[in-house]
Amino acid sequence: MSLKKFTSAIAIIGLMLFLVMASTNSVRAQSYPLDSMWVSPSTVSYSTDNASVGTLFNLTVWANMENGTYDWQVTMNFDASVFQEVACGYTAGTTSEYFAGHTIVGPSPVVDNVLGSIEFGESLLGISDYVPEENASLMYAEFNITSMPNAANPTPITGIFDINATGLAGTFFDDVNGNTIISAANLYDASFTLSYAPAPTINSVTQVPDVNSVNDSEAVVVSANVTDNSGAGIANATIIYETAVNWITNYTAPMTLNATTGLYDGTIPGYIGGTVVTYVVDVYDNNGGFTESSPYQNTVIPEYAVLSLLFIMIAMLAVAITIARKKHGK
Repeated sequence: MSLKKFTSAIAIIGLMLFLVMASTNSVRAQSYPLDSMWVSPSTVSYSTDNASVGTLFNLTVWANMENGTYDWQVTMNFDASVFQEVACGYTAGTTSEYFAGHTIVGPSPVVDNVLGSIEFGESLLGISDYVPEENASLMYAEFNITSMPNAANPTPITGIFDINATGLAGTFFDDVNGNTIISAANLYDASFTLSYAPAPTINSVTQVPDVNSVNDSEAVVVSANVTDNSGAGIANATIIYETAVNWITNYTAPMTLNATTGLYDGTIPGYIGGTVVTYVVDVYDNNGGFTESSPYQNTVIPEYAVLSLLFIMIAMLAVAITIARKKHGK
C-alpha cells in the first residue's frame, strides 16, 4: 500500500471513530447532561393488576462526569410509608461500576427505613488516583412495596425517589482539586405511581348440558359473563379443567367472545361415562389483571346408566298400565 493510500485510510478510520464518539456523546447529552446524576428507571409505575404488597423492584443511580473525580456520595430519600429497602450495594460488587478497577475506601451504606433514606459513597485510595470522564453506574437499591391502593382507598399513591440532597450528608461528586462538580440542577429523581386497577370479574358460569345431564362422550359448552373493570380490555378467557383428583394433570380450552350473547364460550370435549370433570374459568385483562372462578364439577353419566334408567321407566309404565287394567276389570 502506498503512503498516500495509507494516510487516506487512517484519515477515514479517524473520521469514523470521531463520528461514533460524537454520536455516543450526542445520545448521552440528549438523556442527561455532563456532570449529572440520575436514578434509573426514571419512572416506577405499578398497579394492582401487576403488583401487590410484597412486590420487589430495583433502582440504580448513575453518574455522567466530565472531569477527573476521586470521590462521590449520594443520598436517596424515599417514602418509608410505601417502600422499605431490602437490599443495596455497589453495582460492580466491591466497587461502583464508575470506580471499577480502582482501590477505594467505601463505607457500608447507611440505611434508614424509618425516615426513608440510603446513603452511599466511595473515595479513591490515594490522592493521586482519579477517574477521568466517565458515564457509569454507582449503586443499586432493592425495595419492597408495603402499601398499595385498594377498593376501599383507590386514590393513586405518587411521589419521588429523591437524590436532591435533602437527607443525611447530601449528594456530591468531587474533582481532583476537591471541588464539587455536580449541582442540584443536575440531580434527576425517579417518580413513582401506584394505582388501583381492579381485576376482571366473572359474574356467572353456566354450562350446556347442565352438571347433572352430561352423557357419555358428550361435549360441554361452558359460558362465562366477564366484566372488564380496568378499562384495559380483556386479553383472554380460558377453561382450565382436569379429569383426575388434586389437579395432577390439567388441560386448557380457549374461550371466545360470543357477539350475540356477550358471553365468553368454550368447549370441554366429551369423556367416557363415570369421568368426573372439574373446571375453573381464568380471565386476564390487558394490564395483567387476573381472576379465577370458583371450581365447577360434573360426572359424565355412563351409557349403561341411561339405558338402565330407560328400562326402569318402561317397567314402571308397564306396571302402571297393568294396575289400571285390573282396576277396570280388563
